[in-house]
Amino acid sequence: MTVTTISAKTNQSSTGVGTVASTSISGVTGDWTLVLEILGADSGVTAAQIDFETSTNAFSAILAGPVVSFVGQVSSGAAGPYAQPKRYSFKKEDFPGLPFGTASAVLRANLVQLTGGNVTWQAFLEY
Repeated sequence: MTVTTISAKTNQSSTGVGTVASTSISGVTGDWTLVLEILGADSGVTAAQIDFETSTNAFSAILAGPVVSFVGQVSSGAAGPYAQPKRYSFKKEDFPGLPFGTASAVLRANLVQLTGGNVTWQAFLEY
């Protein structure tokens, strides 16, 4: 199995919303899994959303992939739904229309919304 970083561990504030990284997926064929880990979030976070986005034309047009939204604290001392980390995974069978294996195809994880604090997260691709 190969693991490719889409977004290395990053801490973003509400003023840091935007694209963190992108990687080529043109050579990825067969099964794959996208993984998003929320490693921490302030208790004041009232809205956060991270989108996986793909494109075959340098993001002039975007094909949406998985989207994760959350609110509130995520920390190592928390229990239940607020425990750290929160891990989300998405398989090829769930998103068969994404352009993996297509010429010029790229993938990025994009923090598109963050209100009320900081969030620490990372994303990667397993194939």
